[in-house]
Amino acid sequence: MMRMILVGIGLTALVGCAQIPTQQSMVEQAQWHSLGERDGRQGKPLKTADELVQLANQYQVVVTDYDQYLEAYQQGVNSYCTEQDPYELGRRGRPYFGVCDDKDQGRFKLHWQRGRDKFFRPEFPD
Repeated sequence: MMRMILVGIGLTALVGCAQIPTQQSMVEQAQWHSLGERDGRQGKPLKTADELVQLANQYQVVVTDYDQYLEAYQQGVNSYCTEQDPYELGRRGRPYFGVCDDKDQGRFKLHWQRGRDKFFRPEFPD
């Protein structure tokens, strides 16, 4: 019985992981909107049009839609800058690429840096 439960849990985990789209799958399926939104929501740097073309060429995709990527990226960044806790990102040692700097006069980066100080020096006061 226990073995059946473990097999069930393992299969559920595999199915869940298989449904998370990767950068490769989004590019291969020309899901430029999804790729842009994901990059923005993760606070990744904006890809240039040339970088998008290079990425498409890597997976033998002929057409890119940079406007679609860019629009979705901006939506994703807006979510990232409002939904993420910058202090916690820094405290966990996560990188920050400056994507919120134009939106909040540097407050996001300031709180991220305080968390980052805590990450490198746990004895550093909050």
